[in-house]
Amino acid sequence: MPSLSTRLLLAPALAAGLLVACAGRTTASSGAPDGAAGDGAACVSVELSSYDQSCNVDADCVEITSGSVCNGSCQCGGSAINVDGESRYRSQVAGITAGECPCFAGGNPTCVDHTCTLCSPGPGGSCGVIARDAGAPSRTCVNVDASTYDQSCAQDSDCIDVTAGMLCSGECACGGSLINVDGQARYAQAVASIVSAACGCPTAGVPTCVQDRCVFCGIPGYEAPGCPDGG
Repeated sequence: MPSLSTRLLLAPALAAGLLVACAGRTTASSGAPDGAAGDGAACVSVELSSYDQSCNVDADCVEITSGSVCNGSCQCGGSAINVDGESRYRSQVAGITAGECPCFAGGNPTCVDHTCTLCSPGPGGSCGVIARDAGAPSRTCVNVDASTYDQSCAQDSDCIDVTAGMLCSGECACGGSLINVDGQARYAQAVASIVSAACGCPTAGVPTCVQDRCVFCGIPGYEAPGCPDGG
């Protein structure tokens, strides 16, 4: 057993080591299940592709916010999953406190061609589809999972606004998600087959690099932490 003098000399070093190990913990703890936020976690990554998005009726679908979800950030939805995954989603974001944001209506969770998507209300009902002949081809849709794109940055010009989630021809593409500009070509290729509707989209904010992450700043009535005048 070490002598009393040896133990007294080692105590400060051990204490310092514990402080270093506990300092700067801003992401989910490695022991948190399924990317869930641990104590003190600042962000969690909600991967849309890891959730079931199949459906048979509209009631099978619920809206969630996917991608990087952080304390103080907007959680305005924009993605749709099967209702069976709702409990798992709520558990994953349980440690996150959303900011107070003026979220615009992204649409209604709707089952289209057995896939959960968000459809804007209006004439024709679900996604403007009144009826379809049995022999008519299915609508063109693609699923853009923002969490699979790089969302880090070094400067404001690194960030671009894209529309994520289930995108279908004839629907609005109003943006609302941010990725690094390096992913722009990949994104353009992913949505090349989609013909978006002409919509009057609200302003989501200005793509800005804050603490090495792409976020929206300049949102009327709300400023995210780290944005100019946002605290």
